Amino acid sequence: MNDPSLPPGPTDWLPVLLYKAWRSDPLEYVTQLIREHGDIVYLPLGSNNLAIVNHPDYVQDVLVTHKWNFTKRRVDEKEWRQFLGEGLVDSEGDFHMHERRLLEPAFHHDRVIAYGATMAGYARQQADGWTDGATLDMHREMLRLTLAIAGKAFLNTDVGSSEADTIARAVDMSYEMYSFLRMPLGHLLERLPFPTVRHFHEARALLDRIIYQKIAEHRRAGGGHDLLSMLIEAPVKEGGVGHVTDVRVRDEALNILIAGHETTANALTFTWHLLAQHPDMEARLHEEVDRVLAGRLPTPDDVPALPFTEAVFAEALRLY
Repeated sequence: MNDPSLPPGPTDWLPVLLYKAWRSDPLEYVTQLIREHGDIVYLPLGSNNLAIVNHPDYVQDVLVTHKWNFTKRRVDEKEWRQFLGEGLVDSEGDFHMHERRLLEPAFHHDRVIAYGATMAGYARQQADGWTDGATLDMHREMLRLTLAIAGKAFLNTDVGSSEADTIARAVDMSYEMYSFLRMPLGHLLERLPFPTVRHFHEARALLDRIIYQKIAEHRRAGGGHDLLSMLIEAPVKEGGVGHVTDVRVRDEALNILIAGHETTANALTFTWHLLAQHPDMEARLHEEVDRVLAGRLPTPDDVPALPFTEAVFAEALRLY
C-alpha cells in the first residue's frame, strides 16, 4: 500500500528482490522506474531506502537552491568511510569548508591551465601505445590515462602502468565491497568469510601502501607546489600547529585521486561509446582536430578553434 507522504515507487517487491534488480542493470532499472513512476521515485531497500531524483529542476534544487536542507551524509556512512576515510568528498560543515580552503590553491585558474600540458602529454603517450587493428578495452585505457594524469597533476607522481593497474583493481574491489555492504543485512554479511570481504581488505591494504609510500617520498623531498605537498605543509602555514598526520593526508589524497580520475574515465569511455555509434560524427571530430592541430599537441588556447570537439564532449556529458 502506498504511503501518501512518500513519492511513488515500487511497493510489491521484497527489498532483497528490489536490490537484486538494482544491481543487475542499474541504468536500465532506474530508467524503467522513472518511466513508470515519474521524476521522483521512492525505492524501499530495507535500511538503505532511496529517493531517485531525475528532473534537472529538482537536481538544481537539491544541489544548489536549497542545498543547506540536504546532507551528503549517507545512511551507509560507515561503509563509505571504510573506503575513502575522512575527506573533502564526503565531509560537511566547518570541516568541509576548512578542507576546501586548504585545497583551493591547487584549482586556481593558472594551475588548471598548467594541468592542460600534463593532460595532453599523457594522452599522446597513451595513444602512442595503441596499434592499428588492435582491440582495446577503452574503459581500462581511460582509467589508466586519467589515473596517470591525476597522479602527476595533483600528487606530482608518475603512476606507471603496472601501478595504475594495481590502483584500478583496488578501486574496483573497494566499490564491489561498498555495494556488498549496502545489501540488506550487509553489516552481518561483513563478518562472514565471503571472497568480497577478503578482496576489500586486500584492496584497502594495496591503496594504503601506495598512498603512504607517496607521502613518505614527499616528506623526504620537502617543499613542492603539488596538492600532496600542500596537504603535508598546510597546518604549519595556518598557524604553526605542527604537521598533519599521515592518516589525514592519506584520506584527502585518496579522495582527490579517486574523484579526479574515476568519474572522468567513465565520461571519456561513454564518449567513445557514443562516437562508435555515430561514425559520421566521429569522422567530423577527427577532421576538425586534424585541421586545427595539424599533428601537434593541443593547448587550452586551442579550445575556441575546436567548437565541434567541444560540442561532442558537452553532449556526452549531458547524456552521461
